Amino acid sequence: MTKNDETRQVFLEVIAGIICIALVGMLLLTIVMKGPMYWTWFKISIVLGFGCGCLAACFMFAHIRRSLQISMDIGEHGAKNHATKSYIIRTSAIAVLLIITCYFRYLNTLAVFFGILSLKVAVYIRPFTHKILCILSRKEDKDELSHDSSQ
Repeated sequence: MTKNDETRQVFLEVIAGIICIALVGMLLLTIVMKGPMYWTWFKISIVLGFGCGCLAACFMFAHIRRSLQISMDIGEHGAKNHATKSYIIRTSAIAVLLIITCYFRYLNTLAVFFGILSLKVAVYIRPFTHKILCILSRKEDKDELSHDSSQ
């Protein structure tokens, strides 16, 4: 397996982890938040905010991957400057997103923040995600082989 294939696999595993966290989190938020605020704008803003934060986490990780690939291709001094510039861009984008959610009440700011933190959780659970994806891909390979041999 080449280095590019390995980074692509890690990227897909972390993105799959973020998507799983988003789906489970949004499902739990809709189940847990019942009572007097059942399907009010507040509840909808929390669920959508968490989803938006998870989507922002996916874009952040894609930007991290892209900036690391560019940094590896340029010299040491240029790589340091590029990494710093990329970090400032990511941090500024997240700050702008959080400021926008503070002013417009369509997305809950705290839920967006926790959605963004799903990137960190997805990186920590990547070994678990890797095992699950390997099991699923082997199962699919076996199904394909049994389907081909039956023809």
